[in-house]
Amino acid sequence: MLASLVADRTGQATQWIHITVQTIAPALDAGASREAGEWVLGGYLEMEHTLKQGEDSTFALTQQGTRIGWYVRPVIFLPLADRESKQLPPCAEQFTSRPAPHKTTSSPSPTR
Repeated sequence: MLASLVADRTGQATQWIHITVQTIAPALDAGASREAGEWVLGGYLEMEHTLKQGEDSTFALTQQGTRIGWYVRPVIFLPLADRESKQLPPCAEQFTSRPAPHKTTSSPSPTR
């Protein structure tokens, strides 16, 4: 993976891919450029529909043997920390780390 994005809405996720595909399309060969254009002009709507149904979705192009792909999945959770933040959220202070395991010292066995 070279990049990831946390999107709050389905449209935000597909927009990021939309912009990326438009950006690279001029550099693609004819076949990949055609596929990119079809996706940009309306293929992305299927991805949005699939995401709204709670299912994963993908879009991929192949350029001279190199596969370029986007994988989008809905995630249902509340993030604890902003990915860009340098500080943990205030609730992180409520939890303490686990205590270290108790070390037992063994005494030498009695010799007979």
